[in-house]
Amino acid sequence: MSQVTQITSTCEAGTIITLNAWVDPSNCEKYLKLFEPLAAELRKHPENLFTAICVNPTDPGHIRIVHGWTKASAWFFEVSCSGR
Repeated sequence: MSQVTQITSTCEAGTIITLNAWVDPSNCEKYLKLFEPLAAELRKHPENLFTAICVNPTDPGHIRIVHGWTKASAWFFEVSCSGR
């Protein structure tokens, strides 16, 4: 359904994680609806600064999800992979 790349920047003061997904434009709404529950869960964490989802206005199949954290990326991956 989609091709996904992930770019991670790190710093001891925090992390910004950017996910770019390219989906068939006819599946864009479906993809966004599927991501809504995950975005809601990310926003519940006290370490989450923001979670933003946007669709490129000139490429409707390009969806970008960006979330910022107060912790380094090692913490994020440890927490997200541990099922906390």
